[in-house]
Amino acid sequence: MLRLLRLSSKQSSEARQAQSEVPVLPQSGLQYKRIALRPIESLEQEAWKRIHKHFRDKEIAHLNGTKPSRMPLWLLKRILKTDAKRVDRETFGIYTSSIDANETNANSIHTSGEQSKTKVNQNNAVGLQANNDLNLDLKQALNLKNIQTSFYYQQFPEYIGTIELYDMNRQDATLGIIIGEKAFWSKGYGPEAIYALLCHAFDTLNLRRVKLNTYGDNLRAQRSFKRIGFVETKRVKNYRGREDIYMELKRDAWKEFLRNPPPWHMLSSK
Repeated sequence: MLRLLRLSSKQSSEARQAQSEVPVLPQSGLQYKRIALRPIESLEQEAWKRIHKHFRDKEIAHLNGTKPSRMPLWLLKRILKTDAKRVDRETFGIYTSSIDANETNANSIHTSGEQSKTKVNQNNAVGLQANNDLNLDLKQALNLKNIQTSFYYQQFPEYIGTIELYDMNRQDATLGIIIGEKAFWSKGYGPEAIYALLCHAFDTLNLRRVKLNTYGDNLRAQRSFKRIGFVETKRVKNYRGREDIYMELKRDAWKEFLRNPPPWHMLSSK
């Protein structure tokens, strides 16, 4: 089990000013092997129901160091969607594919359009690219994007968890992840989702370091993080008596990991 992302309803004044009023278009996000990451703004209602279930789960709450949530679905949804608009945060739903992992190119990582830190630039990139390449007007470009997105969603139909980068600045970010559907635990889905997000973090956002923290009794999470290249930096006893584990992955180490990756079947946390 990997650590759950932070839940916060607070936003700085700078983050509020940076929020866009432009509607967020569906985007095909990031893909690697059996999983795909969709921006949280594009999740369907069934996925939100699963998120709500994950936050209420006692075992997941313990792994996250929190109490099970009692929030109604509508409030949880509003808080998470509002939080995702912060300029220092990017949040994605994790979806699985019905396609066998062996049929997927293990070295491929796909992005739709030109990625950027701001939602406005992401939306503009979709329209500009379509107009430049296909000489379509904006309405036609959006229709084409919706068709492509619909096909993409059909290939990755099942929501299983959430992953994000938060506390982002020009050099660093903190990673949070949960595979909330327990049927998918210890099967390597977490590392694959992390791989997709790290490609985005280091190659698109050009970050120099990604950090995370988990608990000493969450051995499954520690194994998964280490198998994707993270190294432990320190251990600290918190006020509740649990041991906090701090880990990080620097860009140079990530590049070395890509040059000499372990077999992906070994990334399962069994």
